[in-house]
Amino acid sequence: MHSTDRRHIQAVRGVLWLSVCVFVCAAALLAPRAGAAVVGGYVESGARSTAEDYEDAGADDDYTYRKYHLRYGSKDTAWFTSGMGLKVGFDLATLIQEKDYQTKDSLDNRSRSVKAKWLLGIVDDEGSIELSLPLAYKEKRYSNSPQHEYDRLTVAPAVVFREYDIGSIDISGGITSYDYAANNDKDQLNIFGKIGASRYLLDQCVLLSSSYRVQSADEHEIGRRKTKQEVMGGLDIRPDWPWLRTISHRLFWGQRDTRDDEERDEDYDYEYWRYYTKTTHKINKRLKTDLKYEYFKKDYLSAAIDHRGFSLLNSWDYELLADVMRRVWFGLDAEYKNVRYAVGDNDDYTKERLALSANYQQKKNWKAMVSVEDNYYDQAGRQNDRNRWYARLRGEKWFRGGDFSLTAEFKYRYTDYRERNTTTRNAVRAGAECKF
Repeated sequence: MHSTDRRHIQAVRGVLWLSVCVFVCAAALLAPRAGAAVVGGYVESGARSTAEDYEDAGADDDYTYRKYHLRYGSKDTAWFTSGMGLKVGFDLATLIQEKDYQTKDSLDNRSRSVKAKWLLGIVDDEGSIELSLPLAYKEKRYSNSPQHEYDRLTVAPAVVFREYDIGSIDISGGITSYDYAANNDKDQLNIFGKIGASRYLLDQCVLLSSSYRVQSADEHEIGRRKTKQEVMGGLDIRPDWPWLRTISHRLFWGQRDTRDDEERDEDYDYEYWRYYTKTTHKINKRLKTDLKYEYFKKDYLSAAIDHRGFSLLNSWDYELLADVMRRVWFGLDAEYKNVRYAVGDNDDYTKERLALSANYQQKKNWKAMVSVEDNYYDQAGRQNDRNRWYARLRGEKWFRGGDFSLTAEFKYRYTDYRERNTTTRNAVRAGAECKF
C-alpha cells in the first residue's frame, strides 16, 4: 500500500477514535434519560484447543488464553408520540485477548479490538426505518512472527426498511483495510456491499429470505482473490401445529478469509458451502425439542485442509417448575458429526457428543447452572482417538432489583487419549454488569 494511502487510513482512524470518544460522552448524558444504559465486562483465563474453535481441526492444538472484555451501551430505546417514535441505540465494546500455543510458538499472539455501533430509527405501528453505523478496529501482534502483524479497520453503514406484516430490505456497505507492519505486499483495502431481503407469505406462515455480498480488494497478495462473493437463501415455514412449530432451511455459498474468523490465527482464503434444515417441536407446555441437519464443505486456496462433512443435532428442553418465585429446567443435547478431508485420510474423524445441563433460578435474586458433556472423537489415525469430557458450573447473583449483577463461571476439561497421556484443562471467568 502506498504511503499516501496509509496516511489517509491513519487519518480516518484518528477521526474514528475521536468520534467514538465524543459519542460516548454524549451517550453518557442521554442514557439516564432513556433508562437503558449498560456497563459490563468480564475477565477470563484458561486453556482451550483449536478443535473447540472450528471444525477443520485435524491437529487439535492446545493453547492457553486470557481475555479482558468491557462494554458500554444501551438497549434500543424509543420515544413515542401519536404512534410514531424515534429509536436510539449505541454500543461500545473492547476486547483484549492473549494466546500462547503449546506446540506452535509461531502463532502466539495478542490482539486488541474496539467495536462501536450507533443506531437511529423511526418506528411506528406498521414498520420502521433504521440507520446504523458499525465501526471496528483490531490490531494483532505476534510474539515470534512479526511478518503476520496487522491493523484492521472496518466501517460499514447500513439501512434497514421493515414492514412488520410484509418483510424487510437491508442495504449495507463499507471498507475494510489491512495494514501490515512488516510486509507491505499483504496490505489490502477492501470495498464491500451487501443487500438482503425477506418476504412474508400466506399470512406470515412462510418467510423467504436472501442476501448477496460482494467484496473487491484494491491490492492483494499474489494468489489471493480480487473479488469475493457470498450468497444466502432461506425458507422458514411456521405451521404452528401442536407438534411442529417451525421448519427452517438455509443455504450459504461464498468466499472468505480466515482473518474474518475471530478464533482462527492462520491466514487462508477459502470457498465454502453450508446448508442446514431445522425443525422445532413443542411436545407440551413443559417439553420442547428441535432437530437439525447440517452439511458443510470448505476448499482452501493455499492449504491442504480441504474438507466436507455433515452433522445431526437433537436438543431437548424440559421445564420442571415455573412459578412467581422460582424456575427449574433441564437440557439435553445429542450430536453426531462426520468430517472427511480431501488430503490426509488420517485426519478424517467422527464425533459423538452428549451434553446434560440443569438450571435453577430464584427470580430477581440468583441463578445457577451445572452441565456435563462428553465428546468422543473416532479418528482415522487412531493415535488421536479420544474422549473429551467437560464440566461447567456457572452462577449469577442480582442486586438492586436486577440492575446490578455478578457472574462467576468455572470450566473443566479432561481428555483421555487412546495412545497418549491424559490431559486436563480449566478456565475461569468473572464478570459484572450494571444497568442505569
